[in-house]
Amino acid sequence: MKKRMKFLTVLVLATTILGCKNLPALKSNELSEVKNFNINDEFDNNKYKWYEEKNKEIEVKVANGYYNIDHKDEDSSFQIYKKFDFKDDKTYLGETSIRYEKGNTDEGFGIYFGLSNKRQAYFEIDNLGEVTIFEDEGDKTSTILDWTKTEAVNINDWNIFEFIMGKGEIQVYLNNYKIGTINLKLNKTKLTEVGYDVNGKLKVNIDYMRGKSIKN
Repeated sequence: MKKRMKFLTVLVLATTILGCKNLPALKSNELSEVKNFNINDEFDNNKYKWYEEKNKEIEVKVANGYYNIDHKDEDSSFQIYKKFDFKDDKTYLGETSIRYEKGNTDEGFGIYFGLSNKRQAYFEIDNLGEVTIFEDEGDKTSTILDWTKTEAVNINDWNIFEFIMGKGEIQVYLNNYKIGTINLKLNKTKLTEVGYDVNGKLKVNIDYMRGKSIKN
């Protein structure tokens, strides 16, 4: 999904326009202790059993206190996620810190939200200082926020992604800046998964993921 929405503001057939081949989304084993999004993972070890793999297209591993995703294929994207049991009567707070290490500076990376009705939403940045929010349904993509330059992005440094999920929406923040809102009610969807998305030839480090639920 190489910058597929950078110049588009309408519903498009993204994979046709850019000729990208989207790798299948991969999920790691589900664990009962995190199913309600009660998670505090510093990646000192792989106690939550995140997916690990090494092949010609991707190297993913927990090492040196980080979850490292090294995506080597120029023409595809990589998603890794976990399923959680999100309740309609609760609000969930999530936070994760991600750093660009190397690769194409104009490729997007960030948070993947798996939704019901075969939809996905993405909250991404690049290492040029831009941010975007968009949704997928099959091979159709809808922009919520087009690629936009912002001082909220820390180039060549850690970026803290925060998300508040509840009451039919996901509010997303970057380094304490409010970036936008994903309206789940609009398409009658529910949040089911949270993970990461990396596009093109790009390596990122993830320092931690934290999540908890609170009553509305």
